[in-house]
Amino acid sequence: MGIEFDNTTQLLERSLDVRLQRAGVLASNLANVDTPNFKPSDMRFEGFLKEATGADAASQHRAMADSAEIVTDKDAPGGLDGNAVDLDQTVANITENSVRYNTALELIRRKLALMSYAASGQ
Repeated sequence: MGIEFDNTTQLLERSLDVRLQRAGVLASNLANVDTPNFKPSDMRFEGFLKEATGADAASQHRAMADSAEIVTDKDAPGGLDGNAVDLDQTVANITENSVRYNTALELIRRKLALMSYAASGQ
């Protein structure tokens, strides 16, 4: 987005970035569902908001970047060909990620609509 409004908008912006990155990771899992010995990856979000809340904007962006990391489950049980991608779980993860992305996008849209309304003076 590039424009800095407030902490909430910045958190929503970063959420969109992370959700977009996770969409790519999950799409890779789906694309490799038939690849022998493929181990799926996902993103870990343990510290995503915990580390970011209460800090200044620059610290928030660093904390969220550090706390959302891509991890591969090397110990995931594979099928006969060694592929450990669970198709049903991957599709569920993609759907959940999409809902969360769209929710953050809608919150930003509404926030900008309120700002536009306030600026118009009506």
